[in-house]
Amino acid sequence: MLLERWARLGRVGIPLAIVALLLAPSPSLAASQDPQAVVQSLLAALNAGNLDGAMALVADNATIRYDPPQYGPPNNCCSGKAAIRMAYGSLVAGQGHFEPMTALQVSGDTVTGRVRQTGPGIQKAGLQSIDADLTFTVRNGLMTAQTVAFTPETIAAGFKGIGAPATVMPATGHTQHARAGVLEWTGLCAGLSLLGGLLLVGYANRRRPRLS
Repeated sequence: MLLERWARLGRVGIPLAIVALLLAPSPSLAASQDPQAVVQSLLAALNAGNLDGAMALVADNATIRYDPPQYGPPNNCCSGKAAIRMAYGSLVAGQGHFEPMTALQVSGDTVTGRVRQTGPGIQKAGLQSIDADLTFTVRNGLMTAQTVAFTPETIAAGFKGIGAPATVMPATGHTQHARAGVLEWTGLCAGLSLLGGLLLVGYANRRRPRLS
């Protein structure tokens, strides 16, 4: 009798153990959705100039806000993946490097930490670095919200704001020089207008009756 009961438990227990193993999240999936790991991967992608890799960690409806607002892009930037791609594209174009000054802190789906940005783009602005307290919200392995709070020390050092993000090609991450594009288009339009004017003058001369 006792042997039969153990046999029945064994037949039930083994399938249940298999089901539990199948339903348990894999370590790689759990790691990919860990908020701290997501933020670290995001910063690493920006440091590597990998815009597509960074955007793969951003939710479609994500937002970025700046504090104080006047030190961010016009209209306080960024709502939606397209706008964030332009903002991150400006960082990549300026070869920005981001290094946490303290260990990132995690509370639920929120990651916070003070991060220092350096790079050629910062040096062109006459600064050695920009420090900001960053707050990320991460859900289901994607960044859904980011707040950038510039430190008083950074503002006191002469930081004037980051300006408008550069225009970035949607699929490649290469930065376009919008001003150059406007000048090229203006020059093309002017050339076409001049050509059209010359053709009209020539046509009018041909139609004008000749005096005998």
